[in-house]
Amino acid sequence: MFESISFSIALRAFLQEKRDVPFWRAVRNSKDPTTVTVLAEDATALAGLVIAALGVYVSHRLKMPVLDGAPSLLIGLLLAGVATLLILPAGG
Repeated sequence: MFESISFSIALRAFLQEKRDVPFWRAVRNSKDPTTVTVLAEDATALAGLVIAALGVYVSHRLKMPVLDGAPSLLIGLLLAGVATLLILPAGG
């Protein structure tokens, strides 16, 4: 719940800042890295929660506890991908 509130506040601030610029171009060229960082972190956290919940559901539904590891790997890849995108320079 708190992640979704933080995400909605960051998204609202970002959308006000970007004006008529397409979303992804505004993300790459933003002058305020804190808003983009909070937006990316909260979106990643929400996606991770969804992946984890789906993983637990599928694992219990299929009665296969071995499947619990797959969502962890996906969440790790997601976190690594977002971290990589955040460290790339605006032009590259």
